[in-house]
Amino acid sequence: MSWQHDKRTRYKDHKRRAKKRGIPWMITYSSWRKKWYESGKWEKRGLGRDKYCMARYNDKGPYSYENTKIITNLENCCEHRLTPEAKAKISANNRIVKIGNKNRLGKKHTVATKEKISKANKGKKPSLKNRMAVGAAAKKHALQRQRNTNGQFV
Repeated sequence: MSWQHDKRTRYKDHKRRAKKRGIPWMITYSSWRKKWYESGKWEKRGLGRDKYCMARYNDKGPYSYENTKIITNLENCCEHRLTPEAKAKISANNRIVKIGNKNRLGKKHTVATKEKISKANKGKKPSLKNRMAVGAAAKKHALQRQRNTNGQFV
């Protein structure tokens, strides 16, 4: 992937995320690239508190050349304060995908149903993923028991 292609992709990703968050996008690709070039921080951008991002002044207004700056993620996080309206807008724009049976959320199985499920699963070999999860939970539980005996590891 060429350097130019990588920047174009990053620009499109940024624009898409802003749209999803309901923030107007008024910065062209060339202006966006110029902002990063002038900052000299392109190679230091990314995730993590000491990495750099493009942020709007006071998290208000559109993404435009005049209304953006390049700062660390930590600085952006510290000045980021969401109003209730902004939180509602973000929630409305985000599509939350729920996994599992949506019809049973918050409902408990009856004893008879639990017995039927248990009987249906008798003799079935658990998947590798399930076995790994059970093993990790057992190790965590054992460590907690050791810690709880006298407040420190045995």
